[in-house]
Amino acid sequence: MSIIAIEQRQSGEFPVLLVDPTVSLIEINQLEWTVLHKPRVVLADDSSDILAVVTQLLSRQYSIVGRVLNGAQAVEAVLRLQPDVVVLDIEMPELDGIQAARHLEKAGAATRIVFLTGREDVDYISRVSSMGPHSYVFKTRCHVDLPVAIAAALEGKVFFSSPTDKSKEVS
Repeated sequence: MSIIAIEQRQSGEFPVLLVDPTVSLIEINQLEWTVLHKPRVVLADDSSDILAVVTQLLSRQYSIVGRVLNGAQAVEAVLRLQPDVVVLDIEMPELDGIQAARHLEKAGAATRIVFLTGREDVDYISRVSSMGPHSYVFKTRCHVDLPVAIAAALEGKVFFSSPTDKSKEVS
Protein backbone atom coordinates (compact mmCIF):
# COMPACT_ATOMS: atom_id res chain seq x y z
CA MET A 1 0.00 0.00 0.00
CA SER A 2 1.29 3.43 -0.86
CA ILE A 3 0.44 6.28 1.48
CA ILE A 4 0.82 9.63 -0.20
CA ALA A 5 0.23 11.69 2.96
CA ILE A 6 -1.66 11.94 6.20
CA GLU A 7 -3.13 15.41 6.29
CA GLN A 8 -3.47 16.78 9.81
CA ARG A 9 -6.67 18.69 10.53
CA GLN A 10 -7.59 21.02 13.34
CA SER A 11 -7.72 19.65 16.87
CA GLY A 12 -10.62 17.26 17.37
CA GLU A 13 -10.97 16.42 13.68
CA PHE A 14 -9.85 13.12 12.22
CA PRO A 15 -6.79 13.17 9.96
CA VAL A 16 -7.40 12.70 6.25
CA LEU A 17 -5.51 9.86 4.57
CA LEU A 18 -4.36 10.57 1.04
CA VAL A 19 -3.50 7.23 -0.57
CA ASP A 20 -2.55 5.87 -3.97
CA PRO A 21 -5.79 5.47 -5.99
CA THR A 22 -4.97 1.82 -6.72
CA VAL A 23 -5.32 0.91 -3.04
CA SER A 24 -8.39 -1.15 -2.14
CA LEU A 25 -11.10 0.07 0.22
CA ILE A 26 -10.23 -2.71 2.69
CA GLU A 27 -6.60 -1.56 2.82
CA ILE A 28 -7.72 2.03 3.40
CA ASN A 29 -10.04 0.99 6.25
CA GLN A 30 -7.23 -1.00 7.90
CA LEU A 31 -4.87 1.97 7.58
CA GLU A 32 -7.46 4.39 9.01
CA TRP A 33 -8.02 2.06 11.97
CA THR A 34 -4.26 1.83 12.63
CA VAL A 35 -3.74 5.59 12.43
CA LEU A 36 -6.76 6.45 14.56
CA HIS A 37 -6.44 3.64 17.13
CA LYS A 38 -2.86 3.59 18.32
CA PRO A 39 -2.67 1.86 21.71
CA ARG A 40 -2.81 4.47 24.49
CA VAL A 41 0.05 4.56 27.01
CA VAL A 42 0.66 6.41 30.28
CA LEU A 43 4.30 6.77 31.38
CA ALA A 44 5.29 7.10 35.05
CA ASP A 45 8.87 7.77 36.13
CA ASP A 46 10.38 10.18 38.64
CA SER A 47 13.03 11.21 36.08
CA SER A 48 11.89 13.73 33.49
CA ASP A 49 14.89 12.70 31.38
CA ILE A 50 13.69 9.07 31.29
CA LEU A 51 10.17 10.26 30.44
CA ALA A 52 11.53 12.29 27.52
CA VAL A 53 13.59 9.37 26.17
CA VAL A 54 10.76 6.87 26.52
CA THR A 55 8.25 9.28 24.95
CA GLN A 56 10.49 9.71 21.94
CA LEU A 57 11.07 5.95 21.73
CA LEU A 58 7.37 5.06 21.80
CA SER A 59 5.53 7.99 20.22
CA ARG A 60 5.49 6.68 16.65
CA GLN A 61 3.95 3.35 17.60
CA TYR A 62 1.85 4.37 20.60
CA SER A 63 -0.25 7.34 21.67
CA ILE A 64 1.35 8.74 24.84
CA VAL A 65 -1.70 10.10 26.67
CA GLY A 66 -0.05 10.91 30.01
CA ARG A 67 3.36 11.44 31.61
CA VAL A 68 3.64 11.63 35.38
CA LEU A 69 6.43 11.85 37.97
CA ASN A 70 5.18 9.65 40.83
CA GLY A 71 3.00 6.67 41.66
CA ALA A 72 0.07 8.66 43.05
CA GLN A 73 -0.14 10.67 39.84
CA ALA A 74 0.12 7.41 37.86
CA VAL A 75 -2.91 5.94 39.62
CA GLU A 76 -4.91 9.12 39.04
CA ALA A 77 -3.87 9.31 35.36
CA VAL A 78 -4.70 5.66 34.65
CA LEU A 79 -8.10 5.84 36.32
CA ARG A 80 -8.94 9.08 34.50
CA LEU A 81 -7.45 8.32 31.05
CA GLN A 82 -7.98 4.54 30.94
CA PRO A 83 -4.97 3.75 28.74
CA ASP A 84 -4.26 0.33 27.28
CA VAL A 85 -0.87 0.16 29.03
CA VAL A 86 0.90 1.97 31.85
CA VAL A 87 4.69 1.92 32.12
CA LEU A 88 5.53 2.22 35.83
CA ASP A 89 8.97 2.90 37.25
CA ILE A 90 9.26 0.62 40.26
CA GLU A 91 11.08 3.16 42.46
CA MET A 92 9.12 6.44 42.59
CA PRO A 93 8.09 8.87 45.33
CA GLU A 94 4.67 8.99 47.03
CA LEU A 95 3.68 5.53 45.78
CA ASP A 96 6.25 3.26 44.22
CA GLY A 97 5.34 1.36 41.06
CA ILE A 98 4.35 -1.77 42.96
CA GLN A 99 2.04 0.14 45.30
CA ALA A 100 0.56 2.01 42.33
CA ALA A 101 -0.09 -1.32 40.56
CA ARG A 102 -1.86 -2.65 43.66
CA HIS A 103 -4.08 0.45 43.78
CA LEU A 104 -4.93 0.03 40.10
CA GLU A 105 -5.77 -3.63 40.53
CA LYS A 106 -7.98 -2.88 43.56
CA ALA A 107 -9.77 -0.22 41.51
CA GLY A 108 -10.42 -2.79 38.78
CA ALA A 109 -8.40 -0.99 36.10
CA ALA A 110 -8.12 -3.06 32.91
CA THR A 111 -4.86 -1.33 31.96
CA ARG A 112 -1.91 -3.65 31.35
CA ILE A 113 1.18 -2.93 33.44
CA VAL A 114 4.81 -2.85 32.33
CA PHE A 115 7.29 -2.22 35.13
CA LEU A 116 10.45 -0.26 34.36
CA THR A 117 13.39 -0.67 36.70
CA GLY A 118 16.96 0.50 37.08
CA ARG A 119 17.84 -2.56 39.15
CA GLU A 120 19.22 -5.36 37.00
CA ASP A 121 18.84 -7.95 39.72
CA VAL A 122 17.02 -11.11 38.65
CA ASP A 123 16.29 -12.05 42.30
CA TYR A 124 14.68 -8.65 42.85
CA ILE A 125 12.53 -9.12 39.76
CA SER A 126 11.57 -12.61 40.93
CA ARG A 127 10.32 -11.16 44.23
CA VAL A 128 8.45 -8.38 42.45
CA SER A 129 6.93 -10.79 39.91
CA SER A 130 4.75 -12.21 42.68
CA MET A 131 2.54 -9.17 41.88
CA GLY A 132 1.02 -11.01 38.95
CA PRO A 133 1.34 -11.27 35.21
CA HIS A 134 3.19 -8.05 34.44
CA SER A 135 6.16 -7.29 32.21
CA TYR A 136 9.50 -6.06 33.53
CA VAL A 137 12.02 -4.00 31.58
CA PHE A 138 15.48 -2.88 32.71
CA LYS A 139 16.08 0.81 31.99
CA THR A 140 19.42 -0.04 30.41
CA ARG A 141 17.55 -2.17 27.85
CA CYS A 142 14.48 0.02 27.33
CA HIS A 143 15.41 1.01 23.76
CA VAL A 144 15.28 -2.63 22.74
CA ASP A 145 12.90 -4.23 25.25
CA LEU A 146 10.23 -1.64 26.07
CA PRO A 147 8.40 -1.69 22.70
CA VAL A 148 8.48 -5.50 22.78
CA ALA A 149 7.20 -5.60 26.37
CA ILE A 150 4.33 -3.23 25.57
CA ALA A 151 3.36 -5.28 22.50
CA ALA A 152 3.45 -8.45 24.63
CA ALA A 153 1.31 -6.81 27.33
CA LEU A 154 -1.26 -5.76 24.72
CA GLU A 155 -1.48 -9.42 23.65
CA GLY A 156 -1.93 -10.58 27.25
CA LYS A 157 1.62 -11.94 27.45
CA VAL A 158 4.43 -11.26 29.90
CA PHE A 159 7.93 -10.07 28.99
CA PHE A 160 11.05 -10.00 31.18
CA SER A 161 14.26 -8.17 30.34
CA SER A 162 17.38 -10.13 31.06
CA PRO A 163 20.66 -8.61 32.23
CA THR A 164 22.24 -10.60 29.42
CA ASP A 165 21.00 -10.44 25.85
CA LYS A 166 18.56 -13.27 26.57
CA SER A 167 15.34 -11.34 27.18
CA LYS A 168 12.29 -13.51 26.84
CA GLU A 169 8.57 -13.42 26.29
CA VAL A 170 6.39 -15.80 28.25
CA SER A 171 2.76 -16.55 27.48
